[in-house]
Amino acid sequence: HLIDRAGELAGMPLDENQETTNVDLFAILRVPWRDRHLFQAALEGSSLSLRDAFFGNPVRRSLALAGSADLWLLDDSLAICPAVRIRQESDVGWSLTPGMGVAIRPRKGVEIRANLSRAYRAPDFNELYLQGGFAEGNPNLRPESALGSDLGIQWAPLPGLKLSAAGTYSRFTDLIYFEPGANRVYRPLNSAKADLGGLDLEAGYQIRDRLGASAFYSLLVSKDRSGLPNRDGNRLPGWPVHTVGARIYGRLGRLLYSCRLEYSSSVAVNAANTKNLAPRLQLDG
Repeated sequence: HLIDRAGELAGMPLDENQETTNVDLFAILRVPWRDRHLFQAALEGSSLSLRDAFFGNPVRRSLALAGSADLWLLDDSLAICPAVRIRQESDVGWSLTPGMGVAIRPRKGVEIRANLSRAYRAPDFNELYLQGGFAEGNPNLRPESALGSDLGIQWAPLPGLKLSAAGTYSRFTDLIYFEPGANRVYRPLNSAKADLGGLDLEAGYQIRDRLGASAFYSLLVSKDRSGLPNRDGNRLPGWPVHTVGARIYGRLGRLLYSCRLEYSSSVAVNAANTKNLAPRLQLDG
């Protein structure tokens, strides 16, 4: 229940009352075979409802069936992992999201992984209907979809030490992103087409469960491919190009501790890239 009679948040009086109810049920069946392979099936059902007469008290009911397999071949040096998911949502319709993963272990301590998959996501009720002062939903949003791929390598040269590198590329259709509009209110919008490509590097070292440390770097290049003037070829809002950080974690008796330091480069606020947030340094503990 949001009350802002003076209109201090969005420049206009607000008295909004929304109640969301979400129920999820799922069942998973795992079938191992010959102690090396694994087959898995999942059945999921959900009901999501919003009590808000202004939007007509919308309801989304969904049913999904998913299947996957982990097949280890050639003395466990090759893994093939196909997967598929079929989902029906009452307010969106049917979607099919297949995927395929492959892992190769050419030698001890080295693993090369590759994945190719299709992704699909309907906008959630916050993105569609939220009335939150500084942010509000957009009932006209379309579901987003993507074709994504990645290729990476992980190497464990010493006990407790892991080094990894991965490259990713995804092509999105109707990607959902937030942009400020009138009265400084953020609203989600669809980008007709967008490309995201990146590189992730990480090094980690762990001494049992008492002490661990890791450092990482992420490069993310995003491009708007909508073809619209003043935005085509621009960075996507909300995605920093560079992120670098480090983390220390572990256990002292029954006490768990963790400390993380992260730096992110500037972030575009709008699709025209005329507004940007300054670089950010964040410490979490």
